[in-house]
Amino acid sequence: MKRPSLRVQLVGVFVLLYSVPFIIFIVWMMDHIQVDFLEEVDGQLENVAVKIDSLLKNEGKEISSTKNVIHAFATLLDPSHTLFVSLDSVTVFRSANFPFDVSSMSLEGSSQLSTVRKGDAWYRVYQKQTNGLVIHIADNITILEHTITESRLLLLAYIPLVVIISVVTGYFLVRRILRPLDDIIIKAREISSENLNQRIPNPHTDDEISRLVTTLNEMIERLERSFSRMERFTANASHELRTPLTILKGELAVVLQRERTAEEYRKIMKSNFEEVSRIANTVERLFMLAKIDSNLIPVEHEIVDLGTLVEEVYSEGMVLAKETAITLELDIRDRVVMRGDVILLTQMLLNLVENAIKFNHPSGTVRISLERVDGVARVSVADTGIGIPEPFLDRIFERFYRIKTGAPSKNTGAGLGLSIVQWIVDIHGGTIEVRSRPGTGSTFLVFLPIHSRYNPNKP
Repeated sequence: MKRPSLRVQLVGVFVLLYSVPFIIFIVWMMDHIQVDFLEEVDGQLENVAVKIDSLLKNEGKEISSTKNVIHAFATLLDPSHTLFVSLDSVTVFRSANFPFDVSSMSLEGSSQLSTVRKGDAWYRVYQKQTNGLVIHIADNITILEHTITESRLLLLAYIPLVVIISVVTGYFLVRRILRPLDDIIIKAREISSENLNQRIPNPHTDDEISRLVTTLNEMIERLERSFSRMERFTANASHELRTPLTILKGELAVVLQRERTAEEYRKIMKSNFEEVSRIANTVERLFMLAKIDSNLIPVEHEIVDLGTLVEEVYSEGMVLAKETAITLELDIRDRVVMRGDVILLTQMLLNLVENAIKFNHPSGTVRISLERVDGVARVSVADTGIGIPEPFLDRIFERFYRIKTGAPSKNTGAGLGLSIVQWIVDIHGGTIEVRSRPGTGSTFLVFLPIHSRYNPNKP
């Protein structure tokens, strides 16, 4: 069964909260009016019976004198009251308009109040008996009964009208309340992947609608950033792959034009190998970034001896440094440990060392150091290379961002390494800083939390 819409549900709730209490109140009010009126009538009837009983006690049980007293008292009664009095089964007084046959009227106990219908008339009857004296007093309440009955019928006739008014009023109120939601729906349907720069207008009313709009706009902003990053990623990836492929295609086309010597083939194959390596490295890093964006890279949290890790990176860096005549230095001042992923931490440091070697001057120096500073581990990679201009320092960790440094184009890379370094530092709860002066060199400082509870002396 299809669930009713929110609009229908709200209108239904409004009808229940408005019409039902109103109807209950009217019914209670009519009953309360009837009860109050009957209580007033009952009090008058009981008061008359008490006075008659008191008069007869003073006169005794002499029939003649009792009749005279009752006749005199009856002239003082309200015209709507009718009276019947008997003493020891002898009728003492009966009003001319007393409508009942007393022989058919039963009396349970010493007194009794009841509402009796006689033809089209309604009476409130009070009956009392004591020491042979029986009193029947009736008050015509036909007008009251007819009024109550007509009011109830009128109420029944008004119930559909009240419900209709509730439905119409509720519909317009709910429509007014939900109008901002309709505007949100219309605007949200207009937003697609082609115009994610648009936002849903915020009424700034500091209510649920405003908070909903704020949340939706924040979601659209995140989607815009994601789509923009995806578009840049696709464009940059295509560009990075197109350049080496174009070089490969051009060199192979040149090779096929004529026969060449073994030395020429060797140079071309070496150049092709470098381009293929560049493509493979770019694809590998693109694949890693894709897994990073999808949270598919498992991160271990094991005890890592940063001193040992830095020494291993230093050993691997020595191999790279020999090919370029770069001097590599190691300075481990403190032995510190942390919890982290050995593979990712090694990749992070290797990327920094490779960049320091790649963008260094011939016969330059790269210094790797480790120390404890203010309760955290500080790993630094400093070089004496070409440096980074200050305006570009804030952007070097962006994907595919590269600075024109004057270095050979084959050494510039794809601009992905530092973004991976930034991610690895972030997932380990650390921070990274860059200090650089053009022509003097750059220093990358990585601050990582120390696992203080670990004691390396224990097995």
